[in-house]
Amino acid sequence: MRSFLIPAIIFLSILHSCDKNRKTTTENEIQKFSEFKNIERIECYGYLKDRDTIYMALHIKNDTLIEGDLSYSLNEKDSQKGSIRGRLKGDSLFADYTFSAEGKNSIREVFFLRTGKGFMEGSTASIQKKNRMVFTNKDFDIHSDFPLIRMDCR
Repeated sequence: MRSFLIPAIIFLSILHSCDKNRKTTTENEIQKFSEFKNIERIECYGYLKDRDTIYMALHIKNDTLIEGDLSYSLNEKDSQKGSIRGRLKGDSLFADYTFSAEGKNSIREVFFLRTGKGFMEGSTASIQKKNRMVFTNKDFDIHSDFPLIRMDCR
């Protein structure tokens, strides 16, 4: 009887341990799902004229945190496609744009000014710092020739 009891206890211990791991995995999955559910809204913006296209899809959390997609396809220039992650502060969107162009991966700061109909991108002097292009000041030139207008998401 005793020889049967020891293997049974070991088996039940292993079974309990496996169940505990399964519970942790389920808790992690629930946490990831909860973070995804915290996305309050998704907004998409675009520019399309002649052979130029810009598309930006934003997942906005808590009215300030954003992440999403940003792509540029401008006539006679290399296309860029990547992800955007940053913050909305009032009518200003500051973010890091991680993208691929010319077979190279890059990161650069981007700035967009919110308008009544969407966003306009702004630019200013930048420098390379730790594998990332960063702004050297906040004196942005706003590019009104490429307005991103609110549109249906793709």
